[in-house]
Amino acid sequence: MSMSRGAMGILAVCMLLVGIAIGVGATHLLAPDGDAAAALAEKRTEEANIAFVRAFFQPETTDEQKYQALDRDYVQHDPVFHEFNMLNDTGGQEEFRVLRRAMGQRGPDDAPMFAQPAAGSPPWTRIHRIFADGDYVTVMEQRYSPNPLRPGEFYEHFWFDTWRLKDGRFMEHWAPQTIPDDIPDFLLEPVR
Repeated sequence: MSMSRGAMGILAVCMLLVGIAIGVGATHLLAPDGDAAAALAEKRTEEANIAFVRAFFQPETTDEQKYQALDRDYVQHDPVFHEFNMLNDTGGQEEFRVLRRAMGQRGPDDAPMFAQPAAGSPPWTRIHRIFADGDYVTVMEQRYSPNPLRPGEFYEHFWFDTWRLKDGRFMEHWAPQTIPDDIPDFLLEPVR
């Protein structure tokens, strides 16, 4: 097949334009601003943050390691924790130690944010799914509760926690917790 010089020139221009379009498209797939190195760094940060949150919830992680994972100025946006902090004149990283002391005195059944499976419930999955967006990590926990519409059965539902991390430390936390109508003792009496 032979082509005229004009046809070859048009083909060459078309191939050049397609190559440019593919290159521009590939750059936008890597990062909206075209910076592939920034996109790679962001992905590595997200992967490190996910690994950090997973490690925090491993049974072998000690309370001291968990304490060290919180920034000194850690901010708790959960209203139950906020009330607990006000009652106990605490906050930030120290909140964790005071809360652990309270749980040691009263047990987890007194704290709605430390919900436990009901007797006969299927096992809960603490980290059912985990997502990262830069410095923010969200954990989706799979839970089961007794079904009031079908006694003896359980229904599946989910709990979400979101943290902001910076430099390998928890900086902030959000959860869908509300202050219960039946106020638990640990929100009525300071920890001694």
